[in-house]
Amino acid sequence: MVDKLDAICEQYGLKIIGKSWHEHKDCRYFLKLAGIDSLVKPEYQSVFQQPQGRFFPGGSFTVYGQLNLAGEEIPLFVTYHYVKKDVFYDVFGYVRADDVTQKNITTEDGIPLLLLESGQSGMIFAEKEDCFITIGVDASETVPLEEIAGYFDFSIQSSPLDAAAADAREQESMSQ
Repeated sequence: MVDKLDAICEQYGLKIIGKSWHEHKDCRYFLKLAGIDSLVKPEYQSVFQQPQGRFFPGGSFTVYGQLNLAGEEIPLFVTYHYVKKDVFYDVFGYVRADDVTQKNITTEDGIPLLLLESGQSGMIFAEKEDCFITIGVDASETVPLEEIAGYFDFSIQSSPLDAAAADAREQESMSQ
């Protein structure tokens, strides 16, 4: 199996994504190590909690969080993937293919997005020059993907992580 994976990576010019560091309390610390202030726009800082995530050496990451939309009591569960285009990454998210609807929109910032909606789940896709951003959403009712997309800052750029700083943060998050 490893040989097949290596062959796929060689064929498409990809690298194995590498060892991940895990955050157990608050992803803002790891995001700072990647040069990112926030995944959401400044006016929405207080509505997105991001307690757990996985971060990779080259700057790719996955964050698991909750988004509290205005006027809603129950938070939405969100999985945010930022994946550099030069790595092989095996996890994204899923929607039911038999009842999915898709829609293309452009954010106020001019970034084209693909929205996939399937009952109580949905996905938002953005392709940037050096990465893919995928936001998976699970809700107890219909998912308002256009509204959700408006909360996020799709202009972010992630940088490679310093291994020593990432090791230290992972240890600190496990001991808090």
